[in-house]
Amino acid sequence: MGYMFSLSSDCRHKVRTSSVFLFLITITIMASMSLSVFSSSSSLSSMLQGSGGATKMAYALTSSDTLDQNGIKRVDPLSQYGLSYGSEWFTFTKNFRSDGSMRMDFKNRESDSAMLAGYFRIQSSDCTNTPKEEIAAKFNGGPHTSNGVSGSTEEPNNTWADTMDMGTSFDLDRGRVRWEKTHPYYSSSISPTSTQTPISGTMCSTPDRWIGYMAFKLNLDSNCDGVVDQIRLLQYIDKSGLNNGKPRNNWILTFGRTFSVDEIGLKSKIQSYVEDIGHPEYRYQTVRIDGQSQSEWQSTTNPPYKFVTLKQITNIQKDDGSCTMTSSSPAVTRAATTTETTTPTSENTGDDAVKTTATGEQEQNTATTPSSSSANNNNNNDNGRRGERIGGGEDEED
Repeated sequence: MGYMFSLSSDCRHKVRTSSVFLFLITITIMASMSLSVFSSSSSLSSMLQGSGGATKMAYALTSSDTLDQNGIKRVDPLSQYGLSYGSEWFTFTKNFRSDGSMRMDFKNRESDSAMLAGYFRIQSSDCTNTPKEEIAAKFNGGPHTSNGVSGSTEEPNNTWADTMDMGTSFDLDRGRVRWEKTHPYYSSSISPTSTQTPISGTMCSTPDRWIGYMAFKLNLDSNCDGVVDQIRLLQYIDKSGLNNGKPRNNWILTFGRTFSVDEIGLKSKIQSYVEDIGHPEYRYQTVRIDGQSQSEWQSTTNPPYKFVTLKQITNIQKDDGSCTMTSSSPAVTRAATTTETTTPTSENTGDDAVKTTATGEQEQNTATTPSSSSANNNNNNDNGRRGERIGGGEDEED
């Protein structure tokens, strides 16, 4: 015998009300989960609380989800802008000196906005004996020499240095920037406005002793009038070591600060001074580490550096699409549309002599008196880095 079951009008109303209520609960839970994911992905741009209650703001470090040929991630470190990478270089002049100053010089490269990066193995004793020594990036500079007639625009001399010099200490206690308007005179160290330092451990306490280092110099147009009015300088370290010989790309901010162009105590800020006086062939971008063993760095089998690279930033666009800063250098345009082939020399023997252009093509490449700027009145004065000395000849050249 069959049975028919029917709901009264009042019951049907209660069922519909319960269904709507369950639906609203489901939507609320899903929204909460989405917010949690968003908050997690935005954690690097959130306020960080440092030791002693000091507040630190970290710039967001967003992956572009692409790796270079060695596995270093092409990242976008800007919270209100997007950027595009152009040419990349993996060869450099090995300026490894007997006084322990190891310099990887990228010469004559188009890089008004740029990124320097690599992985390095610091001698264990250095983190104990010289904890304030640094890995440093020198941007926007020229040759560092005391030769020539000072002030000449025709031959290299001490006024051609004009360098933005960033560094992070071996003990991961600080990041800083200095201006070297005239070699070898530095401004006082300038503190970051955003940082995650001090960081636990040292550059020598990574799992396999390999420490990643990344630095940016970025020209910005904050008011969209077509003129660079700000320069953002950033530094990061990756203390997680390598994963089966490849970068892990776990980048931690050690220095972040945005300067107005007028704050920077150099002769030229947007591009290098040597370019302004008609000698772009003397442009330098350098990674430098002092207090190291020259013989170890000259090793052909196991040198203490990997994946060192200079990357050109070609376009920086506000997230709302209101304006874009685009490099106008003719050399940059050529790099994106042509392929040049040259024979590597014995001087330029950095990692993998290949340059990738903005179009994906590959090119073979050979590879101060303190300023009166307001930014220079910051704290953290120091006595300069070991290895800076006055004299003549090759030993002084950067």
